[in-house]
Amino acid sequence: FQAEDGIRDYKVTGVQTCALPISRHDGCEGVGDAAALPGFGTETPEVARRALEDAAARWADADPEVALARLDPDLPPCARAALETALLGLLGATPGARLGVPVADRVRCSALAGGPEDAAAAAARGAEVVKVKVGGRTLDEDRAHVDAVRAAAPRARLRLDANGAWTRAEARVALAALAHPSVELCEQPVPAADLDGLLALAAECAVPVAADESLLLPGAFDRLVYPGTPLAAVVLKPSALGGPLGACARGLRARGLGLAALVTTLLDGPVMQEMARAVAAAVDPDARFHHGLDTDRLFLLDDDPG
Repeated sequence: FQAEDGIRDYKVTGVQTCALPISRHDGCEGVGDAAALPGFGTETPEVARRALEDAAARWADADPEVALARLDPDLPPCARAALETALLGLLGATPGARLGVPVADRVRCSALAGGPEDAAAAAARGAEVVKVKVGGRTLDEDRAHVDAVRAAAPRARLRLDANGAWTRAEARVALAALAHPSVELCEQPVPAADLDGLLALAAECAVPVAADESLLLPGAFDRLVYPGTPLAAVVLKPSALGGPLGACARGLRARGLGLAALVTTLLDGPVMQEMARAVAAAVDPDARFHHGLDTDRLFLLDDDPG
């Protein structure tokens, strides 16, 4: 394959994004995009762009099957995900087809609610699961916020997301206070590096616990996802995990152990948003879960890459 017209830069809601279009000599095309967010543990946009430039030069005129099979696992994650996505597109393959697994013909999504108004709008659209950010406030403020969202969407299940805002002790108190039959689970209640704390909370708290940012740490998936793990779910971000195939493999492994596999995105560009949907279809072939893919409503393209 070869790079087509070079790497294109654009922005998604102010996040610097680079797209790599590639083509085969027979005219087939593929594209991947990388919206690196170092604040979430990925490489910087500059590092992502250099990695894509280097890869495009290294694999120029190579067979795409060979390139896909030999992708360096140590490439920066967003750049690797963009390149893997472009190669899959070039080969006309979805992650599910590549791995030979059944896929859902639809993907269900949770709704992201910043407050009661968003929750009410989501309820009016028929949303069954509403995601609520917690942490970063006092516990009384969090409780009032969650109660207001619940009142605005009384038939929806609530998914709390703390983004690692609490210490282990704070999380224990907060989850006890926020426990309610409507609360489906809490994503990442403690900092990403506190794997033992995450497992301890999952084992002892009434609110089911999901791992999110912790899964981006080297070796963390194996420490958290094993037979008998107390975790209820894993949250998979394909771009931050280095690509759709690796995200699928993790999701399928988690499903085999009885966990929910929930797919979501960073502030990804449109290509990786669509690829995340394909990953969700592969890890959730029965469309049992509600994935965090409602985020594209929040994004505005400052410069459409075409």
